[in-house]
Amino acid sequence: TYKGMHASRDCSIMTAKPTPKQSDWIKLCQEGQAHLLALVRNGADIQTLGQNMRAYFAASPVAKDAPAQLVGHGLGLDMWEAPAVDENGRGSLQTGMVLCLGVQVGQLTLEQILAVTDYGYELLTPNVAEIVLL
Repeated sequence: TYKGMHASRDCSIMTAKPTPKQSDWIKLCQEGQAHLLALVRNGADIQTLGQNMRAYFAASPVAKDAPAQLVGHGLGLDMWEAPAVDENGRGSLQTGMVLCLGVQVGQLTLEQILAVTDYGYELLTPNVAEIVLL
């Protein structure tokens, strides 16, 4: 919490070398995150964004072994605010919205906090596309 505003971000940490299956999950999570961010723009329909991500995961053979889903919500005075960003979401993305958007594959979660801009988005968190092994 900073000056009454909240933030939320999940990122999975691996403490050992990933198994081949986990490596596939990591790759799908990273690729799904890139696909998701490419869809973010002012005026984007939230329900369509969610449906697009469901179709994206349905086309992946990796997602057949591990549940894959879009996770997203607004941030502000509460940790979880409207809009809910999923295939049942309502409304459209608007310039100035601050969102936590990410993907989950199996037990792996990769989220970003961003602000919607007139021409796409601005990341407010460091890029976590690289998975670091401890």
